[in-house]
Amino acid sequence: MIAVALLLGSLCQGVVEDYFPLTSGTRWVYEEKSGDQTNVVVDEALPPIRIDGKMAFPVTSKIDGKVIETRFYGLIDNTIHILAFKQDSPLSEPIPVLKFDGKRTSWEFSGMTPMQTIPVPLTLRGTADAKGKRTVLGMTANVIESTVTGVLDTGGGTKIESKQVAIYAQGIGLIEFKEWRKIADRETVTTTTLVKFTQPN
Repeated sequence: MIAVALLLGSLCQGVVEDYFPLTSGTRWVYEEKSGDQTNVVVDEALPPIRIDGKMAFPVTSKIDGKVIETRFYGLIDNTIHILAFKQDSPLSEPIPVLKFDGKRTSWEFSGMTPMQTIPVPLTLRGTADAKGKRTVLGMTANVIESTVTGVLDTGGGTKIESKQVAIYAQGIGLIEFKEWRKIADRETVTTTTLVKFTQPN
C-alpha cells in the first residue's frame, strides 16, 4: 500500500501531517480488491527510529499476519516522504507521497528508486486539494483528495504507468485509494477501503 496520513505528534507541526497520522500503535484495517482477488491488509505504525540522521516513522503492512512490506516515512519540507523500505538501506532520494499546504498544492519528483535492488528512473506528479467533510467510520472529519500520476522505467523499453487517487481524513489518514496501473498492454485496477481504525490508548 502506498499511501497514509497522520499526526506526527509533538515532533512536527503543520498541515499535511494532520492527514497522515503516524503515532506509534495506530492501526488501519483495509479491504483491498484487485480483479477477482480480495485481501484484508492491516497497517500498523511502529515507534519512530532514526535513518541516516532523519526521524523515520515505520509502518508495516500485513496480510494474514505476515508482513508484506514496511515503509519508513518522514516529513521533509511539509511533504510526507518514504525514506526507506529497509531500515539499513535509506533511499538516496526520498520519494514524496503527500504534500498539502492548506489549499490546492502541486508537486513533482524525478529521480531513482530501487526495483529488486536495482535503481530505476521514476517520475511522479501530484496534487492535493481540500474536499470538505466526510463521515468516516462514524466520525466526521475534513478530507483531502490526492492524485498522483507516475512512470517507472524498468529498462528494455518497458514502463509501468500509474494513476493513484487517494482520500485522506484529518486525524485518521488514508480512507480510500484507487490505482490504475498499465504495463505494456496489461491494465489492472486496485481499490482500497478503510474498514477499521484504532488509536493507542
